[in-house]
Amino acid sequence: MRRAQRGETGARDLLVRSFREMAIGYATSILGDAQRAEDVAQEALIEAMLRIASLEVPEAFPSLLKALIRKHCDRLTRRRALPTSPFNEAFAVPSTAGASGDPMARMQEEARREIIREAVRRLPSTQKNVVLLYYVGGQSLQQIADTLSLPVSTVKSRLHEARIYLKRKIRKDGGGE
Repeated sequence: MRRAQRGETGARDLLVRSFREMAIGYATSILGDAQRAEDVAQEALIEAMLRIASLEVPEAFPSLLKALIRKHCDRLTRRRALPTSPFNEAFAVPSTAGASGDPMARMQEEARREIIREAVRRLPSTQKNVVLLYYVGGQSLQQIADTLSLPVSTVKSRLHEARIYLKRKIRKDGGGE
C-alpha cells in the first residue's frame, strides 16, 4: 500500500488486481447488472488510485473504494433508468423444455424464471446483496464478508435465510416441485 501511495506502478497494478473482483461484486450487489458494475468498478478504482496518495491510513483503502463505488452507482442510477434484462438473465433457470422446443414447457420455464426474479427482488436488501454477490458476482463467502464488512457467519446466515425464503416462495407460487 505504501509503495502504491508513492506512485510505484507495479504496486498500483497489484492493488487494482487485488481489489477488482471485490469492487465488481459490490457494484453488482447495488446495481444488479454485472456489465454496468464492471464499468462502475473501473471508474471507482481509477478515482481511488488518484486519491491514494492522500490516504493517511492505508488500511482505509477498502472503505474509500466502497464509498467511491456507492457514489458512482448512485450517479449511474440517477442518470438513467437501468434495464431489467441483465438482472433477468442473471437468474435464468436452465431449460427444461429439452430439444423438442415444446411451447408449453417454454411458457412454464419463463413463468418459473419470473417467479424467481420476483422472489429475489422481494428479499430484504441485506439478503439480496448477499445473494447477488454470491450467485451473480461469483464471490466466496469470505469475499462477500470482506466486501460488506461483515463476519462470515453473518454472510452464511443471510444466504441461508434467503435460500429458505426463495424455496418457500418458489414452491408457493408454483415454480418448484
